[in-house]
This record gives sequence, C-alpha cells and structure tokens, in this order.
Amino acid sequence: MVVANIALELVCVLHICALMQVCVRMAGVLIYFMVEIIMKTLQIFEPAMCCDTGLCGPSLDPELFRISTVLSTLKKQGLNFERYNLSNTPQEFVNNQVVNKFIMQLGVDELPLTLLDGQIVKTKTYPTNQEICRWLELPEHILDGVIRLKPKCCNK
Repeated sequence: MVVANIALELVCVLHICALMQVCVRMAGVLIYFMVEIIMKTLQIFEPAMCCDTGLCGPSLDPELFRISTVLSTLKKQGLNFERYNLSNTPQEFVNNQVVNKFIMQLGVDELPLTLLDGQIVKTKTYPTNQEICRWLELPEHILDGVIRLKPKCCNK
C-alpha cells in the first residue's frame, strides 16, 4: 500500500512537471507573439549610394554619418529596422508595393523614404533622432551621445 501511494504521488509529480513545461512553452510563445505585435518596424529606403556611412566620398556627409550611428545604436538595443540602398538592394524597392508606387509616381529624387509599419512617415530627408524616438515610442535618452544636427535651414 505504501509503495502504491509513493508510485501514485510520483506519477502526480510527473504530470505536474509535464503541465508546467507546457505552460512555460505556451508563455514563451505568447511573449514572442506579443513582442512581434508591439514592436514597430522602421524602414529607410535610400537613393543609390556607394556606401551608407557617408565616409566613402571626398568629404564626410554628416547626415549619413548621423543616421548610420542612430541605426547602429538602435540595433544594439535590439530594435527592429531595415535600411535599403537603391544601388545595393534594388529588389527591395521593387518588392515593396508602397515604395514601388511612391517611386513610380514621384521618382527617386524624393528619396530617402521612411516607412513605419509599412506606412510612409517621411520623405526627402532622413528622420531626426526625435522623430525616430517618437515613432518607435522610445525615450529620447536612448540616443544620447548620438550626433544631432541642426536642420540645414538653421545652419548659419
């Protein structure tokens, strides 16, 4: 009788462990899907360039350097973004219906084009640090230490 009770308790413990493993797996899957739903996707489609850092030409392009630094910082934080250069990844411009339609209507002179979750949020210039933080619902301090440039109209 004692052995039967111990065996029954052992079976119950094993069932409880199995149920706990199922619950842990289900919680992990739920968290994964919640993160995928909550996480916003930022995409930048750029004109044809030889490099994306602004360091390859005869003079430094401070705006390219800034956006490269910002996106590098975001990547280190585990945030989701994509950056496409027309000369390096032309198929992305063809495959994305929003971008394709935009270029067909307005031309490549309107690039860079910034999309947030597939919707156009900015054209002709790169997003500012503040815009990126607002769109991705991030505290601005996440980009502390990253280059901040004045708009061209304000450089005197």
